[in-house]
Amino acid sequence: MKMELANKHLDLFRGKDAASPLVLVNGHGGSAAGLFSAVSSRVAADFHLLLVSNLDWNGELTPWPASDLGRGLSPMKGEGPAYLRFLQEEALPGAVKEMGVLPSAYYVAGYSLAGLFALYAALEGNLFAKAASVSGSLWYPGFLDWVRVSTKPSCLSYVYLSYGEKEAESRNPLLQTVGTRTEEIASLLREKGIAADLELNPGNHFQDSELRLVKGIARLLS
Repeated sequence: MKMELANKHLDLFRGKDAASPLVLVNGHGGSAAGLFSAVSSRVAADFHLLLVSNLDWNGELTPWPASDLGRGLSPMKGEGPAYLRFLQEEALPGAVKEMGVLPSAYYVAGYSLAGLFALYAALEGNLFAKAASVSGSLWYPGFLDWVRVSTKPSCLSYVYLSYGEKEAESRNPLLQTVGTRTEEIASLLREKGIAADLELNPGNHFQDSELRLVKGIARLLS
């Protein structure tokens, strides 16, 4: 099933049980049916899937503006709060109605800046019970400090984090911090009473991105 809302492309795949959890994935360029099949090859749990694409990556997936980021990085617009409201007020209710489901829980997942947004959305609102920040851009300026002072949402119980073992080998000093910041954030989440797993993958930021995302979603459903 496909929908269009506010210039966003929504691709939906319905599981078998109307009460199964719904997994939201932002910025994925493939099909919901294909991603559902890949995840289902790793885990037997039933779920519904919503992919939202046609996003402004440097805008809608970033929590606040950031500039002067160094080599290879464009300024970030920080439109994440407005995009999160769109998801909560339009995209998710519309998807649920279209699929005719009543999810028992909502999970959120994403890769790179979409992984940053997944963790931001899980901590900022009180909607997502689980989140997967897969090779998430947790080097983002101010994000570590924001996580440190954030209050645990009552519904958030689990976060999956990952990064590639060679991601820190960037020429950009900011990107070099991704490993240490991801590890610090994992510790902060645990201190807040949120179960958090951290997986180190082989390769750089761009290696096996689809496989890493599939593994992350499977962990949410395990």
